[in-house]
Amino acid sequence: ADSQAQIQGLSWAVGALAFRSIRVVLQDSLMSPKAYGEAPAGPAASAPSPRAPAEQRNCEDAPEGARQKSRGALEPQTEREADISGLHLIALQSPAVVCVSAIFMFATENVGDALHALTVPVFRMLVVTIVIAVCLNCVGATILKELGSTSMQIIGKLNTVVTTAVSMAFFHESLPIAVLCGSAVVLVGVAIFELGEKTSQWPFSEGSKVK
Repeated sequence: ADSQAQIQGLSWAVGALAFRSIRVVLQDSLMSPKAYGEAPAGPAASAPSPRAPAEQRNCEDAPEGARQKSRGALEPQTEREADISGLHLIALQSPAVVCVSAIFMFATENVGDALHALTVPVFRMLVVTIVIAVCLNCVGATILKELGSTSMQIIGKLNTVVTTAVSMAFFHESLPIAVLCGSAVVLVGVAIFELGEKTSQWPFSEGSKVK
């Protein structure tokens, strides 16, 4: 029974970590779509159409309303969606988050026992927890918007280490070496990824090219 509970707990933990990483990347792609690709640029994209002069002359001879429509048709269209704000992202994801939380609650907890244990002090603590969670979501969305998904995951890992250090200092809890090793591996992996990304963006001068 204990082994089955441990395996179930590890499965939930690994699944939560994987889906959290995917969620952060999806959120970053919605809030900063330009960071995940650029519109193709080249002679084919920038070359004017052979029909452009004739269409421009016809546009000048047309009435004002038709002229504005023709100008809109001649202007290049962008396929990139506009960035969304952090609060907009929270509003979009909140219904799905509430549904998943409710499903997890009904699957793992006894609702009758939880309602029976819901006293006034517990209710106050729940309200405080909800307020803190909402504030953390707003701060996290702002950090994700300003810094990106990779930096946010680094901050999350550092937050875990700091929280554990505070627990060790004030509550006399013990920190397993495996937790420190896991956090260090994640931070090193993210640092290697960032180094490779920055290296691929370095400009090369003409004299440094291999002839």
